[in-house]
Amino acid sequence: VAFTAHIKYLLFALIVTLSGIYDTRGLPTGEADYYACRFDLVTEVVPTADRVQSVLDAPKTLVKRMSWSEKHGKRHPPRYEYRSAVNLDTGLVMEGVTVISEWRHSPIPGVEATFQFGLLCDVKHRIYAIDVRPTSPHRNKRGVGQGLPYYNQLITGSHEHIWTGYYGYAEPMDLETDMEGYWNCFCERANIVGGSEFYPPEFDVFTGQGRLL
Repeated sequence: VAFTAHIKYLLFALIVTLSGIYDTRGLPTGEADYYACRFDLVTEVVPTADRVQSVLDAPKTLVKRMSWSEKHGKRHPPRYEYRSAVNLDTGLVMEGVTVISEWRHSPIPGVEATFQFGLLCDVKHRIYAIDVRPTSPHRNKRGVGQGLPYYNQLITGSHEHIWTGYYGYAEPMDLETDMEGYWNCFCERANIVGGSEFYPPEFDVFTGQGRLL
C-alpha cells in the first residue's frame, strides 16, 4: 500500500511540475501543495542539512543593488520582484543561492501592500523567508517540522519560514516595523552582511527618482 501511495505521489508531482502548477521558486500552489511537497519527501531532492546550514552560516553580500521590476502576468495589481545572487567573503559567487523579494500593492483601498523576502538554495528551495501580510493563510505541512510549536497548524498573518529538512514550516512573525525593518531583519537572520541597502519599490535606483506603481 505504501509503495502504491509513493508511486501516486511521484506521478502526480510529475504532472503538476510539467504542467507548470508547481512554482519554480519552490512555492507549491493550490491543490498541488500537499502532493508537490510529498514529491520532495519521497525522492529526497532537497539540500542536505549540512548544505543548508553552510549557506545560512556563511556571511553573504548581495551582488545586485536592490531594484524592482514588474513581473508580467495576469495578476492585478501586478507584482514587483527583486532578485540577486550572493557573493562569499572571498568574492566568489555562492553557487545555486539566490535572494528573491516580491512586493504587491493591494487592490483594496486602505489595505497595505504584501511583500516577501526569501533565501533560496539549489535554485528553488526556500531555506529561510519572511512573508508579510500574505493574502491567504499558510498551512504547515504534515510531516514537516514535527515536534515544533506550530506543527500542522494554520498560520494567519505575517510569518517566517524555517527550514526543518524540508520546505513548509512557518511560525508567526509580527514586528512593529515597516518594509525596510522587515528587510533588515531578513538580512540579519539570513546572514547577509553587504550590499543590503534598502530601496522601496516606488524608487527607481537607475533614475534616482520615484515612480508610480
